[in-house]
Amino acid sequence: LQHQVLGPIGTARHIIRSEGFAALYKGLTAVYTGIVPKMSIRFLSFEWYRERLSFYSNTYMHRQNSQQQQPLPPGQYTRSVTFLAGLSSGLTEAVLVVTPAEVCKIRMQSDKSPLHNRKYVNVVQTSSVIVREEGLGALYSGVVPTMMRQGCNQAVNFTTYNYFKDTLIQYRKDRGDSNVMGLRPHESLVLGGVSGGLGPVANNP
Repeated sequence: LQHQVLGPIGTARHIIRSEGFAALYKGLTAVYTGIVPKMSIRFLSFEWYRERLSFYSNTYMHRQNSQQQQPLPPGQYTRSVTFLAGLSSGLTEAVLVVTPAEVCKIRMQSDKSPLHNRKYVNVVQTSSVIVREEGLGALYSGVVPTMMRQGCNQAVNFTTYNYFKDTLIQYRKDRGDSNVMGLRPHESLVLGGVSGGLGPVANNP
């Protein structure tokens, strides 16, 4: 209750007085260690899943010999393929990076000991301590809800971004812009913010 009354600035002052200024940055190494491989795996796996799913989708349509629905040309993907690729990339990053990194971050942030006497120092040391004392499975505490969160988030994120991107490009073409090569920088900024904000809206419940 006291921390709720203090507010963010008052809470920061309380932390500095009781634990020192460096305490505001507890868990920062876990964030950095997690965010770089997470983003790398997210986009790498998304592109890989999308190419594989698109190949299987086009192969299936070719075998069905449908005259009404022809395979899409290279570089174009159906909404369902994009959605499933985003979902799969979210599940992949949750298992490989997000869950272990969040477990380490929480352990480091909950360590109230003085800086010179802390059990958990950085993410590498924290993960090794957890594995040694509790086993590898302890790094995956809460993996199922994390997979649900990340999978839903990235499915919505990638699907909405690509939908808005395709819609905007088609709109510009319809208005006579024949030199459309992609999104302008400010358009990418806005669409990235909008699609990134819709992901948490979808998975927050």
